[in-house]
Amino acid sequence: MSWDTEMVLILRNLINDDGTNQTYTDNRLMESLLAAAQIVSFEVSFPTTYTIDFDEYLISPDPTNTAGGTRDNAFIALVTTKAACRIAMGEAKIASGQAISVKDGSSAVDLREAAKYKDQTAKTYCKDYADMKYEYETSGATGNNNFAFITGPYRFFYGGNRGLEGNRRG
Repeated sequence: MSWDTEMVLILRNLINDDGTNQTYTDNRLMESLLAAAQIVSFEVSFPTTYTIDFDEYLISPDPTNTAGGTRDNAFIALVTTKAACRIAMGEAKIASGQAISVKDGSSAVDLREAAKYKDQTAKTYCKDYADMKYEYETSGATGNNNFAFITGPYRFFYGGNRGLEGNRRG
């Protein structure tokens, strides 16, 4: 299975757009995945350098390739979650423009809650992406050491009942 099949299926599942009445075409989801791959490749340092080609709808090398152990599950997870975040942000933006409340006599239409729900969904996807990115960057999986420790003299005065002041020498 290639990236344009597997990652589209994963993304479709993440945004709950599977089944018979799909909102997004496969091409639209591939475009979202390519855009997300471009952003993620800029934000995260992967051991493999990926080429993203919008004209050819291509990510090379294919991160879903299992031949030779080249499958990159971190790239797949980060890119699909970033794409879900960006799609949900777009839906939330549209919903916020339609968030109205109208009352006419005994009839009422209120679309504000739907907009709030879409906004919360977008925030959840984006937080999930940020958490996954942080975990990946700090796990050492990138081969980069992203942390440095500053060491220096450390002294702890324990003064018993006298408190910290009792051990100072003047």
